[in-house]
Amino acid sequence: MALEFRLLRIPIRIHVWFLLTGFFLWQLQTEGSEQTRGLSTLFITVAILGQGVLMHELAHALVGRAFGLSPRIELLALGGLTWWEGGEPLTPWRRILVSFAGPGVGLVLGAPALVWALVAPPTHPVAAYALSFFWFVNFGWAIFNLMPMMPLDGGNIMASIFEIFSRERGRLMARYVSFAVIALLVAGAAALGDGLLAVFLAFLAFGNYQGMRAEQALREQLEDLRTRAQRHGRTVAEEQAAHDDDTSELDAEPDPALDALRRGDGAGVVAGADERLAAARDVEERDEAWHLMAWGRYLLEDAAGARRALDEMSGERTADPALDGAIALGTGDLDLALERLLVALREGQVDGFVESRLVDAVTKSGDYAGLRERLAELPTERISPELLHRIEGAAFRGGLFDQAAGYGEWLWERTGHGLAAFNVACAMARLGRDQDALGWLRRARDAGFTDPQVYDEDEDLASLRSLPEWRELRASLDP
Repeated sequence: MALEFRLLRIPIRIHVWFLLTGFFLWQLQTEGSEQTRGLSTLFITVAILGQGVLMHELAHALVGRAFGLSPRIELLALGGLTWWEGGEPLTPWRRILVSFAGPGVGLVLGAPALVWALVAPPTHPVAAYALSFFWFVNFGWAIFNLMPMMPLDGGNIMASIFEIFSRERGRLMARYVSFAVIALLVAGAAALGDGLLAVFLAFLAFGNYQGMRAEQALREQLEDLRTRAQRHGRTVAEEQAAHDDDTSELDAEPDPALDALRRGDGAGVVAGADERLAAARDVEERDEAWHLMAWGRYLLEDAAGARRALDEMSGERTADPALDGAIALGTGDLDLALERLLVALREGQVDGFVESRLVDAVTKSGDYAGLRERLAELPTERISPELLHRIEGAAFRGGLFDQAAGYGEWLWERTGHGLAAFNVACAMARLGRDQDALGWLRRARDAGFTDPQVYDEDEDLASLRSLPEWRELRASLDP
């Protein structure tokens, strides 16, 4: 349930939980005060809270729109959120301006109110309450919001500054600083006995933990992508050098497109591909230029543009199956994605780029059984244990425990690793096949997977712990 409208052509949604937050703050602010506890101050509290949060988010949205973004605003239980539906990624300096705009408006609005409250406060209790709450929501929250803690604006400003010096690790460094600042504030809240602040800080700490995990996963994917692009860039450069009999490697001029491809710079690849297209003299050169264009568009996360680039090729040159499959995954053509990524595996492209996208494709399609049949047709060395482990995990998380067990058994046959047997046992237990699960747990134990804590705490094994055989198995784990 939410109120939706537009202000300055920006879509805004106010959730009912935001209004309940206003009610909760009114309860805290007026507790024990008969003079300010009434419907008038309840209305004032909700109105000022809405004004403060809405002005804060509007400032973010308007500055972001000035930089080409398409903003939307939502007022939620614990505050507001501005998010973007489209636009090019911003530079760190522009992100700093967008982040500062929100608290900046709060400082401008709240500072005069704070001066008024300090110099000549109103004598009427309700007026004094309104003025006090106004400067607190605007000025006080702006000061707190500028503290170097993600996801507050101060934390995002800090992250953008770090990214100026280290694009790869800037946000991770900001997360570490956020944890340190939160720890100091928690200690202060404990000393002051402020339990509400401690709970709020705990939410911030948990959000930073989740954000750190997500960013680490994204960095791994980007590294896979960069490795693939670098490998392709080297391959193209080697082929070009092999066909160039007139120019030695030392005399050859650097190719901006290939250099950008090696760096994983999508915009640079697109610019270089445009230059190649303009200078192309034959079909072969145009095909190579369009292939580079596809890589550049994919690096820019424009899968549709990458597909259009591949479609422009004449057909005389075959696209890199890994790139072709990744683009198909990005455009939602899951059958083509699986087909082309399997071709890449068959041709020996066994790396994280292909494997992670193959897992994404089968997760979205749900055709684990079909993929297993097609993988079985490949040479064993083309199927890494890591790939089987990742597919097994994806099937398990999707609730397809029979498929997870099948991939786990295959992994066990390949590696004999105790963890593989343990994961099969978890899938069997989820399927209600208790005796099979116990058998796989014995295999896991015999293969050296004997951590008692894991056996005791894994919730997938809950159905087994009441069985007599479990007690015997569990006793065998103790030193």
